[in-house]
Amino acid sequence: ESMFERTFDKSHCYFEEGSSLRNLLESGLEVVWFSDRHPDDIIYCICVNRETLTVTLVFRGQEGFTDLIKDSAMSQYSNPIGHADYEGNSEFINLRSAVSDEIMRVRRDTKKSTLYEISRKVDEIGRELADGGKYHLSVTGHSLGGGLATVAGFYLASDDSLELASALRVFTFSSSRVGCMAFHQGFKHLEETGRLQHARFTNSSDIISSLPMLDSYHHVGMQICLHKANNAGRQRIRQSLDVRYNKNGSRLKESYHFVMDIFSAMQVSRISEYQHRMHFAREYRLALGDGVLRFDKKRNRLKTLNNYYLMKCRLSDFMGLAKEKTWMPSFLVFFFVSCLISFEIALLFKFVATW
Repeated sequence: ESMFERTFDKSHCYFEEGSSLRNLLESGLEVVWFSDRHPDDIIYCICVNRETLTVTLVFRGQEGFTDLIKDSAMSQYSNPIGHADYEGNSEFINLRSAVSDEIMRVRRDTKKSTLYEISRKVDEIGRELADGGKYHLSVTGHSLGGGLATVAGFYLASDDSLELASALRVFTFSSSRVGCMAFHQGFKHLEETGRLQHARFTNSSDIISSLPMLDSYHHVGMQICLHKANNAGRQRIRQSLDVRYNKNGSRLKESYHFVMDIFSAMQVSRISEYQHRMHFAREYRLALGDGVLRFDKKRNRLKTLNNYYLMKCRLSDFMGLAKEKTWMPSFLVFFFVSCLISFEIALLFKFVATW
């Protein structure tokens, strides 16, 4: 055994327990593809977990609320599920230009769009990972990367050539609204037919998730609000996860919160703040599940994010998942894996930029 191998086997010991790097090393994740051909291109990476046969697509991206206010224009694209029969179906969908234009643009060098290249690379890696069989796929990103993950997740879930073992999962953090009502209805149709699930994490007082504040924009997926790690926030998390689905607040109320929270916008929307707030929720729920808090009455009512999704979205009538007994990796596992990847990639880019 070489010195390098011995050092690598003990590498997790060099990092603090509970840190992103420690968890990433212990998770068994491998970065197998990294795309950063040009600084102006969309930067993403593809990771795999050989144990769970999971492929995870991670988008890099960062933007402030001034960018969201300034860049609220929309671009029109054909609806990939326009042929399907569902309420609110439309031949075209409108997406926020700052998010969609680059990923949908046909490149001059390859004559293919970045989205098409991503789908082919993901499928190639997934089939190799599963030895020609089916694999699981999740997509994640923070800020602008979250918007890219939302758009990519929608189109990948619409791609019939991808033979996935379960619904495609999307995990976004501090993501803004990206699409119109037709996009919202198409997204909902994919959720109801068991092809797509979206956990959209927001911090309380994070104004990024309320932008753009235009009636033409609509959120998609299930929102999980993370509260401050103070006494009030901890008490709120102990009661239950703050989960909402398909609920758009009034623009007047959002405008009020925007004015009140604008000065803390940069701090609250940072990825480090998301990690800080999720750490307590994670530790508390793990303690309930492991029986450490054996006298906590909420232990018997512990639910996974998958349970919350089915409850809030009322998808059991469409999917028949209440009776289904086939194995599927936990939604919670996918969540933590994607969180770790997002945090680590953000740290990696920051390290490379200052090298």
